[in-house]
Amino acid sequence: MSCRPILKIVAPICLLVQLARAGLGADFRVETEIVDRSGEEVASRNLTIFHADKVYDFLDGTPAEVTVFESGTGDIILIERQRRLQTKLSHQKVHSMCQRMSELVRTAPVHFREMAFPDFRIKHVSKNERLILTLTGETLRYEITGSRNENRGVLSQYRSFADAFARLNGILYARPPQARIRVNASMVDRRILPETVELTYMDGSGFKATSHHAFQFTLNAEDLRRVRRVEANLRGFQVVDWENYRFSAGKTSSYFRHSQHSFAEGTTDHGLRIIVRSARNRS
Repeated sequence: MSCRPILKIVAPICLLVQLARAGLGADFRVETEIVDRSGEEVASRNLTIFHADKVYDFLDGTPAEVTVFESGTGDIILIERQRRLQTKLSHQKVHSMCQRMSELVRTAPVHFREMAFPDFRIKHVSKNERLILTLTGETLRYEITGSRNENRGVLSQYRSFADAFARLNGILYARPPQARIRVNASMVDRRILPETVELTYMDGSGFKATSHHAFQFTLNAEDLRRVRRVEANLRGFQVVDWENYRFSAGKTSSYFRHSQHSFAEGTTDHGLRIIVRSARNRS
């Protein structure tokens, strides 16, 4: 008896299972607005396109800066179009930098330490057909309002992206990412996609930031045109290392202009200590 017919049946089934687990083919887009503490002015806008095995993030709706997340490897590519440059941050490098930051903030102010070592009380309720998830710590409070999504591929893709960008923002803005990563896990564990995420510092500073997220589960022609252009950039732009990119692109990139600290301060122990000292001074 030949095993070939069985193998011909099993192989496609295994492939379908692998594709389902990876969430491939779940193309969607998210428009994000972050508003200031008054809730009136938009501080930033992002368009994020999930396509095939990559995520393309466009800052402030402008074509000049693009960040690409490679789902398969966990690597992040930064593109600066004005200077036709790109650089890749490996998952290992980003993770290592964030871990080192977490070690150094053990002596920082409480809210800064809690970003690195969160210990949240979690509450999950349903109200007016919306799901509300609250994570409360000693000085940090997250409130997420969203809807349930049963597509595990979408949930997995979104969490991978959100975790990677929490780490990237940790490097860019000297903000340990572990608290936001815990929030992402809590959302996805409950199959929630966020509509709003509100972060409040309960340290007397009055700081509050709210992000609004609009999901659409189809891509339009303009989205696909953006993706094709980015792929052309990846093939044609000069590849430089991290050090050269941050100095060359820093003069024009809004990432650098808006950051409280330079990229350089996130790459060395000396720089990370500067970040921790400045956090103490702001407290």
